Amino acid sequence: MYTVLRSTAFKRAFKRCVKRGLDVSEFENVVNLLRETGSLPKKIQTAQIKLQIQLCMGMSY
Repeated sequence: MYTVLRSTAFKRAFKRCVKRGLDVSEFENVVNLLRETGSLPKKIQTAQIKLQIQLCMGMSY
């Protein structure tokens, strides 16, 4: 089992996503998969994940 290290910037960005009402359940599922196995299955498209991360992390204040 792996551990997830979260930076302060990540914590702030995640908090903003939650406050804006974005659905974080899929993100939590992906983090749990990574925590348990260390990799993602082929069925999860990385392009969609990257887009969601960019939308969440790249939001202006």
